[in-house]
Amino acid sequence: MSSSSQFDTLRVLQWNAGGLSQSKRMEILQTLGERDVDVFAIMEANLTDKNLKYYSFRGFSLYVLKKFRQVASGILIGVKRELTADFRIIKEMGVDGDKSEVVHLDVWKCGVHFKILAIYSPPGNDPDFSYVNHSKHSMFIGDFNAHSPVWGYSDTNKAGRRVQDFLSSSNFELIFNKRDPHTYLHYNGRSTTPDLLMVTADLHSFTKRSIMKDPGSGHRQVLAEIMIPKAEQRPFTPSKTSWNFKKANWPLYTRLVEQELTQDKLDFALNPSKIYNTIKDILISCAKKSIPRGRQKKYRSFWTDELTSLKDRRDRLRRKAELTSRPSDVQAWRKQSAYFRKKLTESKRSSYNDFISNINYQSDSKKVFKFVGNLMNDPVAPPKQSFMVDDKKLSSDSSVASAFVQYFCGAGCKGNYAKLVSR
Repeated sequence: MSSSSQFDTLRVLQWNAGGLSQSKRMEILQTLGERDVDVFAIMEANLTDKNLKYYSFRGFSLYVLKKFRQVASGILIGVKRELTADFRIIKEMGVDGDKSEVVHLDVWKCGVHFKILAIYSPPGNDPDFSYVNHSKHSMFIGDFNAHSPVWGYSDTNKAGRRVQDFLSSSNFELIFNKRDPHTYLHYNGRSTTPDLLMVTADLHSFTKRSIMKDPGSGHRQVLAEIMIPKAEQRPFTPSKTSWNFKKANWPLYTRLVEQELTQDKLDFALNPSKIYNTIKDILISCAKKSIPRGRQKKYRSFWTDELTSLKDRRDRLRRKAELTSRPSDVQAWRKQSAYFRKKLTESKRSSYNDFISNINYQSDSKKVFKFVGNLMNDPVAPPKQSFMVDDKKLSSDSSVASAFVQYFCGAGCKGNYAKLVSR
């Protein structure tokens, strides 16, 4: 394989939420930012059209297969806004004897077209994979609830035999390492791996599977990283740093400006634009010495040292329960998870109340407008989708723009020709 500098990476995260909550969403957002995830799939999201608006993921376009009745179900898909994607539902729960939920996603990165299938198959189900006819650049992820010694179980159930038959009769291969930790911790202390990752043969040697922490559902997150040829390097755009005017030392700023902005440093015989640049440079230089600047990545106003301690303790109890397999340790871990969620909710409410009570609705009008917009879940830009032109699917912005230019140029030429003929 060539050096990593010649490759880019498509990162796909899968996780069974066991019912998505705000505390779980917060931890997923942290993972998405830390690992630079491109696509995520959340099984058992338990979302409907009504409550989806309360679970926004900044920077991602969301697609949802809503839950079926009162059963733990539903799949949530998120794609980075800068990536072009097409989403469709293949199968819903309750349609036939197969209770699986399956969605399909076409996504393009670095000019490569990937196909991603995400499934949730409940326990005891006998899944049917006849809808899968992918040959290359494809992934099959999700919670299969399939038992087989091939991926660490001591027995084989119907779903496990189905998956084994599917692997032996298709172009898909399983990405699994026995040395990796199991993905699910049962109430009785037993650990298993119902969350599987399969890719077509052309991606097998380029795919890495990582087992990550559990945000509180009992399931660990599974990250798939696929190496792909790197596209042309885009120019680096540094993040914008902000001036913290609340912590500014205004007496120091005034004194520095009075010292630096003197007539002997200004030549009014010069061009006005040069005088302007001189004054601007002096003001900025004084501001840098007296006004702090910076930008904290993924800042959360409600996060405290106590929450960090509680979260670390929860993760330690999870690791202990996996090592000992004792039900008492599993109960201790789940109690700590519930207590962490409670303190997190209390911290969010306290931060919200402080914000509302201290805000100045006259001088902080921009902040109020933005805050109210977030509460009202104002609509964001629509997701990027592909276009069909002459039986060809266009995914990049440049190809779509070129197609529009060619079309309107052709339409304009035809119109001019029609005018000449009419004369």
